[in-house]
Amino acid sequence: MKILILEDEKSVSSAIRFSLQKKGHTVVEIQNPIDALSRIEEEKFEFLILDYNLYLLSGFDFLKLFRINDHLTPVVIITSNEIESMNNLNYLEENSCKIISKDKPINEIISNIEIALKNKNYN
Repeated sequence: MKILILEDEKSVSSAIRFSLQKKGHTVVEIQNPIDALSRIEEEKFEFLILDYNLYLLSGFDFLKLFRINDHLTPVVIITSNEIESMNNLNYLEENSCKIISKDKPINEIISNIEIALKNKNYN
């Protein structure tokens, strides 16, 4: 599966990429949301892992732009925000997004992402 990771914390992004590549996935890792917008215009991804708290453009705003042209690609949102108190929770759930807390150990984050990949039609 071809996966895009948009995460500005390099250590988190690299750990996720490494784990997913070991499972045989093709993974593109980008830290800048503007660069990611350009990349998704050039390439089709089957899965998106998106940090909610990005600089330059929030993960939520990125998702809205992404959904303009792509309504089907499953998205995992990773966030350090308290999930229940997120302002845009309904929108995220209505737009095929699974939300995972970044406050968990990295192996648990990766495990939750792998579960979402297996159930990629989870909405």
